[in-house]
Amino acid sequence: MSDDHGCYHGENSHGVAAGDIACGGAYPGMSRPEVTQRCLTAIRSATHIFVWIDDPTCHGSLVEIGYARALGKKVHVYTQAGRKELEDLWFAAQIATAHGEAATAERAWADFRLRLS
Repeated sequence: MSDDHGCYHGENSHGVAAGDIACGGAYPGMSRPEVTQRCLTAIRSATHIFVWIDDPTCHGSLVEIGYARALGKKVHVYTQAGRKELEDLWFAAQIATAHGEAATAERAWADFRLRLS
């Protein structure tokens, strides 16, 4: 679980926007507009959004959080515990439906699932 959709992070690229080198070539040639539409469509179809933030350069994720909240989605934001540099992302935590800290993404996911049950 990560904000890079399990794929790729590199300079001026994110997730499958990296093209043929992303996700082992699973999404060859996908353009940034296509990536954007897929993300927005997924958010529109969701009832709850799980967000794991372990890096302060999560610019796209911050936009997705705002978009989801504007649509009235239940957004659960988790930040990695003990990361002082993540404190600057306080606004994302404040607009979220719920916010928590966890040592790992797996622990955050477990907490999220408990909140849903």
